[in-house]
Amino acid sequence: MEISEIKTSLTITRVLAHYNHQADKNHRINCPFHPDKTPSMQVYEKTNTVYCFSSNCKTHGKSLDVIDFIMHKEEITKHAAILKAVEMLGGTPAINKQRNQDFASEAKQTQTLPSEALAKEEILSKIFNYFRNGFIMRKESKARNYLESRNLNIIKLQNLGIVFGYNSAQFHHRGKLNAEDTKAAINAGLMKLRNQGNTEFTTYSIWAANCVIFPLTDKKGNITGLYGRSTSQSNAPKAGKHFYLKSSKGLFYSPKQDTKKLIITESIIDFLSIYQIDEIRKQYDFLPIYGTNRLTEEHLNAIRELKNLQEIVFFLDGDKAGTEAIKKYSEELNQLLPKTQISQVQTPKDEDINSLLQGHSEEIFTHLLDNRKFLFSSRKLSGENKKPVNPVQTKDAAQLNTKNQELLTYTTTELKITILGGIRISGLDRLKVTLKVIKQGDQNQIPVRYSLDLYHAKQVEQLTETIAQQLEISSSKAMKIISKMTTELEIYRQKRMEALKPKTAENYKMSDEETHAAVRYLKSKKLLTNTKNDIATSGIIGEQSNAMTGFVVNLSRKRSKPLHVMYLGSSGSGKTHLQEGLAQLIPKEDRIEATGLSDQSLYYEGLKLKGKILFIEDLDGAENVMYIIRELQSKGRITKRVAWRDNKGNTKTVEVVAEGPVVISSCTTKEKLYEDNANRCILLYIDQSREQDKKVMDYMKSKSTGKIIESEQEAIRKKMQNLQRMLKPIKVYNPFANLIELPPEVFKPRRSLPLLLGFIESLTFYHQYQRQRVYADSNGNPIEPYIQSTVEDIENSFALMKEVLFSKSDELSKAAREFLERLKKEVKQGDTFYTKEIRKKFRISASGSQRYMSELQSYGYVKIKNGNRYRGFEYSITDYSEYENLRQSIEKLFEAILLNIRKISSPVAQSSPVPSLGYLNTKEPVV
Repeated sequence: MEISEIKTSLTITRVLAHYNHQADKNHRINCPFHPDKTPSMQVYEKTNTVYCFSSNCKTHGKSLDVIDFIMHKEEITKHAAILKAVEMLGGTPAINKQRNQDFASEAKQTQTLPSEALAKEEILSKIFNYFRNGFIMRKESKARNYLESRNLNIIKLQNLGIVFGYNSAQFHHRGKLNAEDTKAAINAGLMKLRNQGNTEFTTYSIWAANCVIFPLTDKKGNITGLYGRSTSQSNAPKAGKHFYLKSSKGLFYSPKQDTKKLIITESIIDFLSIYQIDEIRKQYDFLPIYGTNRLTEEHLNAIRELKNLQEIVFFLDGDKAGTEAIKKYSEELNQLLPKTQISQVQTPKDEDINSLLQGHSEEIFTHLLDNRKFLFSSRKLSGENKKPVNPVQTKDAAQLNTKNQELLTYTTTELKITILGGIRISGLDRLKVTLKVIKQGDQNQIPVRYSLDLYHAKQVEQLTETIAQQLEISSSKAMKIISKMTTELEIYRQKRMEALKPKTAENYKMSDEETHAAVRYLKSKKLLTNTKNDIATSGIIGEQSNAMTGFVVNLSRKRSKPLHVMYLGSSGSGKTHLQEGLAQLIPKEDRIEATGLSDQSLYYEGLKLKGKILFIEDLDGAENVMYIIRELQSKGRITKRVAWRDNKGNTKTVEVVAEGPVVISSCTTKEKLYEDNANRCILLYIDQSREQDKKVMDYMKSKSTGKIIESEQEAIRKKMQNLQRMLKPIKVYNPFANLIELPPEVFKPRRSLPLLLGFIESLTFYHQYQRQRVYADSNGNPIEPYIQSTVEDIENSFALMKEVLFSKSDELSKAAREFLERLKKEVKQGDTFYTKEIRKKFRISASGSQRYMSELQSYGYVKIKNGNRYRGFEYSITDYSEYENLRQSIEKLFEAILLNIRKISSPVAQSSPVPSLGYLNTKEPVV
């Protein structure tokens, strides 16, 4: 009697009964090989084996057949276990002495040199179990990466019963194989002795190293062969991709007996690619062959046994070999099954099933199957055969209800599962949930409550066993439900993550008409005049000089050294309105608006600040970042070094950088409080005169009556945005910069001069379509293109910056200066005044008048003539002409500078060669 006959004839149930073991309803027994209170040994009647799941068991990790079980139970040799098995089958030494002698001889032979049948069956099962565990335990492996790169859903396929293995080529290391197993592995072709002449140590070459391993089985599920698919991406001729174990037999997948439509695929990978598509799997079953030359007798036998088979569909590769194989095998199958229809899917050229899966949506398979070509048909296609592959399906009984994110429910016909607290969206490497599971239709049943990670195999297994025991359903059914629920939760989590992603708006794309209109505008000789008028039309009332100055400052964002602006005025004076009005003229992609800033917020902007304008509504909301803002204004970038822990737990120091250049535009009522920031900015004081009040109120009235048309204002804003989009970064040089001097009265000239020169360059930058570009130096050598400032640029800049320089030359704050100038008009020269009278006439608060008078006194602009603190002090103005003299001196200096520049730039002054002024040998108009 062959050993295989013993294993087939002697059932595991009979062996267990012999030793007084009886499986419970879950097919488990208390393991006899270790102390076991809870049944941990699973009985598999179909495969005639048992397996202990306890890590305390000496047999853990190995499936035991009837002979193995007897050997461990009796603690005897395998030879003795075989004799014991023969005895259990009804034979005894006395009754069938010759039979036992023959078998004993065979068993003895097996002990020293395993027969091919025994070795193949045992060693393949043992080694593949190692491969399978290696695949399961390694969450990051070449095998997983390879399968995922082929768009295969590993978890879904495993839930569908597909088993994967990974050969890391280490199954023979560290004594994992004894001498008998090593010999069997060599005979099976799993290993090959490499250094036969070397007696010091033994090395082996391993079959299908670093490959994904797929088991080939016979009808009874015994592993009779292995197939390995290389995970290497190498296309070298010597680098094999497909590895079949020598003398391999069996099928990777056998179609179900009730199959009506069968798809034949060219490879196992192609089979897995289409098998994971639910809609197609519902309509068809499959049979993967092993290449175009390996439709084996086992494949043909599997097809013959399908009694209900109506159609065979060839879905091979779209190449010459695939076409020829279809022609050859379809004719053979037509001879074998003349009543069965045979068709082929017309695979696109040089494509296969897996490449279609990677490059297209799943609907491509439905389309190709719907339009398959029939090769052999004994009858006309019925209406059923003409129906699409994916007809309208009835609603699946299982569904995930996500209306309440904190209380998700998954219901099937058997179970209702509530996910308490929902799921975490972050962390794709885990899926921790707290479940409440009840059986449908059984209100008295105690629910199962369980917390676990659905990606933890042992926890999931324990959950399914608990559900099976308490709710009295099969563990396999519970496992399928949990698996499908996990897939639904993954889909739900992915949708939630997509919804949480910030939607980045695409940059505006100008039409050709808008582009030409913007260029015409920028080439206009009345560019500044038109700009002032359009700014006023866009909704900014009055403030023409301030608005134009702020607009030019905002343009400097496109330059390497941008300017910064600060709008100053009392509360309710309109400073925020002016800043917001100018912000609306800036393209959306170039502006960042903030009401408040935290102390770390700017560091994490990265490159988002580059070429942008940061609008801060009130510096009071950014007190924590004053120093950071100053550094950003001065250096154009900010950095900090922070401790960072990587995913391995190592702490490192990393540098966080936010890059400029960036224009910072801000508003405040407290000039003195933010003096360090103000020194780096162009200061624009809001017009708070009665005339400006009247303009603003008239505008409000016109808007209320409908005279102001919003659509026209919006069109102006869009036009101003478009012309800024047409401005391209280019260097600007001012050939007259050495002639420009600041008035000696200006405080902090080292900060003020760069502001003035930068403003002139920014105004020149705005006129880039009216300036000629310089491409070479005076010697004709190519250089980076640049444009030059003209006299008109300097003159217009002086006109706009005059008030700014006045304020920077005045030791008084703007509010105190305006108060003093009103006093000069109200109090005649030589007269005195009381603050109480002035406060009533000017209608200002007591605290405001006290603050102004204190500042004027401290700088000596007013002095006390008479009075005391009880009766009140009588004041007089010390100098009525000081401010006028200051303005005149600055204006005269500017006029002198302009006169000098005009002389130098006149035709007579330019009679010398062009290079003497830094002009070009090569000039080209900007288009």
